[in-house]
Amino acid sequence: MTNVLNELHIGTREITVIGGLRVGTMGPSQQYLSNARRGNANNDEAKINGSAALLQRLFAECKVNALYSSENPHVYVEYKREKNNYQYCGLYDDKSKTISWKDQKPPSHEQFFPLLMFALHPLAPFPEVKQSFAAAKQEYLSLNRVSDANAFKLCDNFYFELKNHLGTGQVKVTEDMSIASIKQACRTGQMKHFPELDGLALPPLAEVPEPPLEQPQNSSHNSKIKYSDCKNGRYKIDYFWNCDDEPFIPGLDFLDGFVPVPAYYNMVTLIQSQLGEVKERMDKGEIGLEAIGNNYVNAIFTGKPGTGKTTIAYALAATFGLPIRTVSLSKNTEEDTCATRS
Repeated sequence: MTNVLNELHIGTREITVIGGLRVGTMGPSQQYLSNARRGNANNDEAKINGSAALLQRLFAECKVNALYSSENPHVYVEYKREKNNYQYCGLYDDKSKTISWKDQKPPSHEQFFPLLMFALHPLAPFPEVKQSFAAAKQEYLSLNRVSDANAFKLCDNFYFELKNHLGTGQVKVTEDMSIASIKQACRTGQMKHFPELDGLALPPLAEVPEPPLEQPQNSSHNSKIKYSDCKNGRYKIDYFWNCDDEPFIPGLDFLDGFVPVPAYYNMVTLIQSQLGEVKERMDKGEIGLEAIGNNYVNAIFTGKPGTGKTTIAYALAATFGLPIRTVSLSKNTEEDTCATRS
């Protein structure tokens, strides 16, 4: 575990975007202080910290691009260093308070870029940072620099809102991020561009596809289905499965890491409707095929390997509390194998 609150002030990096001030520079006494201090500060001077280094990379050098997850408090960052020409890819997960980098992490304050960008996430409780970041960006786009006042205020806001949010300031930093899950989130539109970065000359994303443009919601599949209801078990059927089936029912926690897509919402709507009629017949005492009637659901998911077909099936099983089994089919698969495992 790393104490971010301590690490942010280490070093003497020069920040040219704010006139050459360095990390660690103290501001005038009792000026440019954050409203988030809440009387818990040991001094009355703002201080330039690692969040100013992010401004340098974003505004002046245009080396950083970032996306946020619309479903989870996650932020993905791509960042390229000129010294070694290496493309760093990192993810911050606020639930676990973990920054995960792909293969290797960048040095110094730059390893915290995903956490710094999280301050702009719609789910992040950093209102002062968002306001001062907008002021700094507007000033830079107009004057090609950020004033000392806005720089000190942004740094102080970030430090104290982060302190209030994290408490101990402890964050885990790893080098085990899987880029595959980020690619899927981009393809399905879960990862989105930060509107706060509009107007900046951001580099194109190198490791993941560009998120699709926002599309109007299709009322036929998701106007009535809320993913939070799915995760809370609203659609689980009221049925006692035998002991042979229970081990094959995915838990609701499977949905925590699932990226919902339109096909999933469409299937939830369809299955919910069909199961409702089956349930009515079961309540009247019918069982087996009599209870199912014509309300069975057959679905074929097509696509290239790794696009999430099996994952959707397991997500649906978790949503409705249904047992699920998988069978690898080939010309040598026996018929009784399908009958016993389907």
